[in-house]
Amino acid sequence: MALSYCFDPHHHHLHLTANGTPTLTDWQEVLARLAEEPTPSPRTPILLDFATDAQAPRDWEIPLLAYLLRQLVQHRDCPLAIHSSAPGHGVALAMLAFSCEVSNRIEVFHDLTRARAWLART
Repeated sequence: MALSYCFDPHHHHLHLTANGTPTLTDWQEVLARLAEEPTPSPRTPILLDFATDAQAPRDWEIPLLAYLLRQLVQHRDCPLAIHSSAPGHGVALAMLAFSCEVSNRIEVFHDLTRARAWLART
């Protein structure tokens, strides 16, 4: 599966993982499910983790994906940490730029430990 998520009880956040090449439809479906996820709380922080084999969305998809992420953060009133250790994932920074309305709620990290620490503080 290109996208999956689960609640991480140790770190107390929803962990969304992107592998391979998720399509825009995959993103839309998963983010819609996350928006309605009641467990454990709608304000539970979210970690979006781009695995090293995850492919960046096509250029025209980036603004749409950023819009969906921004809507998710606003709807759930939760912080979102985007983790990408691969330098080719400039898409993470592009998503942050397109999400400027909620920039204090979305951060990009190249280190997973720092992403989790930021979520723990929010």
